[in-house]
Amino acid sequence: MISIAVAAQRTFTFPADLATTTAYFRAFKKTIQSTPYLHLVKTYARNKYRILYSATEASVYRVAFFCDIQVAYDETRRLLRVTPLAGIPPVPTRLTFDSVTGQGDYWSQSVFQPAGAGTRVKNGIKIMTRLPKRPEMALVPDQVVKRLVEGLMRRRMQEIMDAMIAGAMEELQA
Repeated sequence: MISIAVAAQRTFTFPADLATTTAYFRAFKKTIQSTPYLHLVKTYARNKYRILYSATEASVYRVAFFCDIQVAYDETRRLLRVTPLAGIPPVPTRLTFDSVTGQGDYWSQSVFQPAGAGTRVKNGIKIMTRLPKRPEMALVPDQVVKRLVEGLMRRRMQEIMDAMIAGAMEELQA
């Protein structure tokens, strides 16, 4: 098994006041709909979900892992935090010829600050998982495989953040 950990950060100014901005981003179920590669697959309770990170690499190999999360907003600190949800049985790891499926951990944090007529949003995402090494990669050192997978996931994380921001902007203008 190879441990994978990828993080991305982005700071942007959202063209709406603090109340409008935080209300939009706190509606996690709605916000996640605008992101590629992340999909809401189950609601356990209010603000407790299972999401799926799913991507196909080189149109051939599918990577999918499930993350159980909880969402909390701290009004005083203007902090929206998504953390792993404990107590849920993990999805078993499964390796096939053209895919790998398993369990992962997802964290994100958004800090909101008034910025004139808008709101400055500092957003960070982190995903961790453990993936089995494909048999045909047996002669490739684990660190090489790790760097390759993390590089691909890092690009996907940037796409997720770009789409989240674009979706928020579209929603605001609608």
